[in-house]
Amino acid sequence: MDRNFQRALALTVGRAVKWLMVGIFGLFAGVVMFGESVIQVLAWFKPPH
Repeated sequence: MDRNFQRALALTVGRAVKWLMVGIFGLFAGVVMFGESVIQVLAWFKPPH
């Protein structure tokens, strides 16, 4: 393989992995925030003690 091709491939894969990790972290944070909001909304419908 050509050295320039290998370098370009490594950079492309590195960028893809970086954005994949950013996306997974963002998805995780979004799910956690959504879950907390659902818990708060459900708490509105519980009778006070």
